[in-house]
Amino acid sequence: MRGLARSPLFLRVFLLMLICVAVIQLMNVLLLIAIQTPTSRIYTVGEIADVAKHGAGQNEAYAVTHAARIDKTAWNPRGERLELALATALGVPAEDVDFSFPAPLLQRARTYDRTGIPVPRAPANAQAARDAIVIGRFTVSVRQRDGWLIIRSDHGFEPWRWFVLLWLVASAAAVAPFAWALAHRLTKPIGAFAAAAERLGRDPRTAPIAIEGPAEIAEAASAFNRMQARLNRYVDDRATIVGAVAHDLRTPLMRLGLRLEAAPAPLRRACEGDIRDMEAMVAATLSYVRDTNALLERRPLDLRSLAETVIDDLSDRGAAVSLAPGEPVVIDGNSAGL
Repeated sequence: MRGLARSPLFLRVFLLMLICVAVIQLMNVLLLIAIQTPTSRIYTVGEIADVAKHGAGQNEAYAVTHAARIDKTAWNPRGERLELALATALGVPAEDVDFSFPAPLLQRARTYDRTGIPVPRAPANAQAARDAIVIGRFTVSVRQRDGWLIIRSDHGFEPWRWFVLLWLVASAAAVAPFAWALAHRLTKPIGAFAAAAERLGRDPRTAPIAIEGPAEIAEAASAFNRMQARLNRYVDDRATIVGAVAHDLRTPLMRLGLRLEAAPAPLRRACEGDIRDMEAMVAATLSYVRDTNALLERRPLDLRSLAETVIDDLSDRGAAVSLAPGEPVVIDGNSAGL
């Protein structure tokens, strides 16, 4: 288990992708086994002729519309035979009938060359014409006095299409857990590094990142921890140098104060004020160095409460100060340092 936990991130992502592909392919194989072969609906020219004469009525297998003009369909042998059959069944010239078949989705309509193909014969009688069979989708246009009557076969959304659609939804649901695991695997280390960078910005001495997980993440965490250690050493070295310089400045300041004892009073008072200012700056510098090297505990603090305390102290001393009302301002900090 430990070896699996330290396995490369690339290998984990690659295996998850392979599992996703395998699940999809398995669902496709099951679809080929489970689905039934789609069958085209069968119509007769007699049914189409009745719709042309009397309308579709309650027959939901046809959709009927009207148009002032139509574009004649390119010649095809199947449509020509059915045009003759429907014209015979209706008792109209063949020129008043147009039979077309829509091309399948994402396919171009087929074109035919009539060279060498004999003209088909019309059915012997109207009954023979009515018995002619039409398979699949079609569009029929019949000329009338006020334009063209257009009859389309209305298959709706066949059951097998619903089955395929539901199967696709089930396939997506089957792959979704693996996709979520892959996204979580990729984003979790990024979130961990972002949180670590935020903690480092707030507190340079925060705990280092735990070195765990895949090899790439462990290596990146180790590099981040080394960077944090180098930054802390750099800050400590600078603070140590500044503290040493500030501490060494106290000796010449003391000697300068002793030498001023023999100086005239006005000059001595002016120089003593400057010396006190320099000693205050040295003390502040040493305090900063001590606070920098100390491990201060950070906890949530309300800045508004701190401001209220300061305002109360100033009011007790007679200062004309006030604090405007507002919402609490909570930060992470050290109360003694503030």
